[in-house]
Amino acid sequence: MVGKHFHRLRTHPHRWPRMTAAIVLIVGGIFGWLPVLGFWMLPLGVILLSVDSHWVRRRRRRVEVGWGRSWLRYRLAGWWRGSRLRRYCQQLLGGRTF
Repeated sequence: MVGKHFHRLRTHPHRWPRMTAAIVLIVGGIFGWLPVLGFWMLPLGVILLSVDSHWVRRRRRRVEVGWGRSWLRYRLAGWWRGSRLRRYCQQLLGGRTF
């Protein structure tokens, strides 16, 4: 139910409903320890804000890429040491060793 409304808001032709909802979600996420609000609101607000703001989009993308690379390093450092997937991921990351 929330996903359908969130998608409709992300694709809304006007900017002001997205910006208003994004700011409300971010402020609600900051007060996530309160019973009605939650910390889940913060990433949704950032995603909505990144639709209209280039600065936020760049920062969000850097965080996503960094988390993805950290996850790959974590996974590849463990039980995938000698696998073909490890070599493939090294090629994707520019030949870096883990």
